[in-house]
Amino acid sequence: MPDPIVIVDTVAQIRQQAGGRSAAQTSPAHHEVQFDGGSTALLNPVDAKTPALIDLLQDLRTGGHPVYVELDPSSRVVNRVLLPIVVNVTGIAALPSGDLDVSLMISHARHFLRRSHPKFGQFAAVLNQALAGRSSVAVAEDDDHNIVDVRPSSPFVPSASRSLAKGGLADSKLTAPATTISLQQATELFALVSGQSCNPLAITTTCIPFLYPDDGCWARAHEMSRLMIARGVRPNKRWIYGRLHVQTRNKPNCAQDWGWHVAPTLQVQMGGGTQTMVIDPSMFTIPVPDPVWRGAQNDATAVFATTDASIFYRSLNGEVSTDPTYAGTTQVLAQFRAQLKLRTATVGPPPYANCTALV
Repeated sequence: MPDPIVIVDTVAQIRQQAGGRSAAQTSPAHHEVQFDGGSTALLNPVDAKTPALIDLLQDLRTGGHPVYVELDPSSRVVNRVLLPIVVNVTGIAALPSGDLDVSLMISHARHFLRRSHPKFGQFAAVLNQALAGRSSVAVAEDDDHNIVDVRPSSPFVPSASRSLAKGGLADSKLTAPATTISLQQATELFALVSGQSCNPLAITTTCIPFLYPDDGCWARAHEMSRLMIARGVRPNKRWIYGRLHVQTRNKPNCAQDWGWHVAPTLQVQMGGGTQTMVIDPSMFTIPVPDPVWRGAQNDATAVFATTDASIFYRSLNGEVSTDPTYAGTTQVLAQFRAQLKLRTATVGPPPYANCTALV
């Protein structure tokens, strides 16, 4: 079978076609995607996923975000859609299998370039060059974060999260005192933030994509903190770094690996003292004690840090950045709403019935 045609570009327009020369063009429901570089692709008119893909591609066109598509070489019908991220490479580690574990800035997912990929050598060279030159790349991955395409980022605009990672130490204190509240208040605040979760079948422009656990925790944590601060409660944030592995019903394969993770915490009055409770709807349905949250990520050697709520991102070595206007938060959440929309369009909405995990 001939290799598919690959296009990585921004969408110029999507227009409906009334008919044409090939069988794929005879349906009134047929749509043609035109890219800014001049290429075109056809959306399968009889595929039930097509209306959702049109909606997603229109969102990407409006936001100017690139898209990766694979086309059947004879019909130019789209067979696969992925959403590249434009990021810096911060680390590359060789695994015993010969695969590469690639760290991207900012992303807390683990990303893999598999040695079995036919372009392994070419992609590894691009990644290593980007790492050495501290330059950005456009990376497209499958649903398990296996890299399927990587190229220099020009002419694409860097992902919103990358530019916010350049700051040094924040001017604010790193551990301002958190408000002490009752367990009932903590439960109410959990309900407040979890109630903002995206409905995967009707994603709004303000929902929080808890149902896409793969990535974006720093933006979710910042938005949750904003909502709690607006209620007069000041949280802190708990950061964990390691080879993290969580079970989740919101991923088709029922599990997710992270290199780090963050969530807001509250100080809760419990009997004669206080306990740190973590607010993390991407993992739990109620507030949980900090040790429970840490244990659920399954790395006994993980390291931890606590900051106040103003810290948008904290690296393992302690460099931090802030997002006081929440502009970056808004952009990152939009990025992962799009990923949730794509997953829902291609494999169905979470939670997934094949997963037996309870988290």
